[in-house]
Amino acid sequence: MELDHLTATGQFEHALLDALFDDAPVGLGVFDLELRHVRANATLAQMNGLPESDLIGRTPSELHGELGVQAETLYRQVLDSGVPLTGIEVSGATGAAPGDPRHWSLHFFPIKVAGATAGLCVLVMDITERRVLEDQLSHRASHDPLTGLPNRMCVGEQLTRLLSRRAPAPDVGVMFVDVDNFKDVNDRHGHSAGDEVLRAVAERLPQVVRPSDITGRWGGDEFVLLVDDVTGGQVDALVDRVDVVMRAPVTLGTDVVHPRVSVGATIARPGEGPDVVLERADSAMYARKRARVEGDGAA
Repeated sequence: MELDHLTATGQFEHALLDALFDDAPVGLGVFDLELRHVRANATLAQMNGLPESDLIGRTPSELHGELGVQAETLYRQVLDSGVPLTGIEVSGATGAAPGDPRHWSLHFFPIKVAGATAGLCVLVMDITERRVLEDQLSHRASHDPLTGLPNRMCVGEQLTRLLSRRAPAPDVGVMFVDVDNFKDVNDRHGHSAGDEVLRAVAERLPQVVRPSDITGRWGGDEFVLLVDDVTGGQVDALVDRVDVVMRAPVTLGTDVVHPRVSVGATIARPGEGPDVVLERADSAMYARKRARVEGDGAA
């Protein structure tokens, strides 16, 4: 009965709120209608890299510049509407780690007195570790583990995106690159040497195109280049450039190999199906490979 009596008192309610506020493992801040901090818990102060006393009376924009201005826009939205706003994710650096941007999940709750909004409570959760893990998993799902290039699925998605643009969208150069005699490298030097050659090819191909273009590993010893906004003549020049760049030697222990590749290229136009375009580039690559083999045989 004594405990029941205690929990019914206002003193207990205040103590409970203080305990929840002060010991919460998330940042909690209370703001007045001018968006000044009137209360902050230790976790929020730690996130800001400042003592709790230094937060009081200051606005987010005073503390965090442009990042704070963005936060104040959201704060004002909640104060004006009187409706909670939850699950807003933002990224940026704070005073606690100015050179180490963090990711935050923000939750805003209006404080109402006698039915009127009198202030704002903000809950801040540091979700950096979660976001980093999500980014890592996303990268692994869309990139080849050996070369670090976008994988087949990712290349296909990017080509679909480029071809789905409305006219008058630019044409896209699609190039299939196949390493010649790759099986011989594996047979003579081992699979680790073959992996080294593939990594060398993966490092060199992006040097041929622009940073905005897409270089991906299609599978095995095949790679794909997607080059946006090009003409047929420009693609032909890139094919020749790939052939030259690939001939640079690759050192495999005490041996040196000079990779050669066969490149097939086509121009894809908006509205074409990606499978049709890729098949066309693949066929061009095999035609070039056959011509090279026949030429070497004749020599």
